[in-house]
Amino acid sequence: MTKRELTRSSTPSQRKEQYDTLQFFTSSPNRYRILAALEQCPRTADGLQNTIDSHRTTLRRNIRELVKRGWVDEESTSNQYRITPTGSRLKRLLDSLFEEVEKVRQAKSVLSRLPEDIDLTPEAIENNEIRTSSQSTPFLPLNTLIGIIDDSNVVKIYTPSLNPRLLSALDNREPLKELEFIGRKSAFRIVEQSVVDSLKEPESHRVLSATELPTYGICLTSDNASLITYNEEMRMSSIVVSDGTNQLSNWLNQRYESIKAVVERDNALV
Repeated sequence: MTKRELTRSSTPSQRKEQYDTLQFFTSSPNRYRILAALEQCPRTADGLQNTIDSHRTTLRRNIRELVKRGWVDEESTSNQYRITPTGSRLKRLLDSLFEEVEKVRQAKSVLSRLPEDIDLTPEAIENNEIRTSSQSTPFLPLNTLIGIIDDSNVVKIYTPSLNPRLLSALDNREPLKELEFIGRKSAFRIVEQSVVDSLKEPESHRVLSATELPTYGICLTSDNASLITYNEEMRMSSIVVSDGTNQLSNWLNQRYESIKAVVERDNALV
């Protein structure tokens, strides 16, 4: 019986127990942290308190609840607590659940920055490497993109916003075996012409522009394909990196060729 079949065959009372178990851990993150700490090694209550950084009374109450439910055992001779086999199994399942929830959360963040009529599903987004910006890591998507370019000899990129660091990374590295750079005309207007000339100086480099282009970006290399999203200020908000073999990669290659066809049809060579 598959996991899905097991889920469908759950009775209402079993489903309630499942919800209660999830609520037990989500209502107090320290309960999960206790399992994670005990999975590493048995610990005393004092050892757990140092690791979890929880109030002593709250910690002991949570330990009692975990023992009561059979996720943790107490060794009376050593005054240590250890995770039970079922507790260890549950902890791994929670890890998988949290990972899946994070994938969905990240996919939602990416899709919210894309046109509503775009034909991409959450599943096509979430099964890839996703890097999103935050207050603590505002340049993570940009740094990821620059890292991809630095490791590649062939780059085809479309971006609606020209970031100075991105242009500098392209301009200051060894000439690429092949570079195709597509941007919006409005973005090129704020870039010094010398920078554009430098980018397209090698014969293997092309720099193109057009007026009506999407508000998301695409970067294709010989190893992967990346989708780039932008916030209201046209700063990178996320990058989704595909290994170049899945549904997202196929979609990005098709969209890039469509964008390039529009540019070439308009004969908009910079």
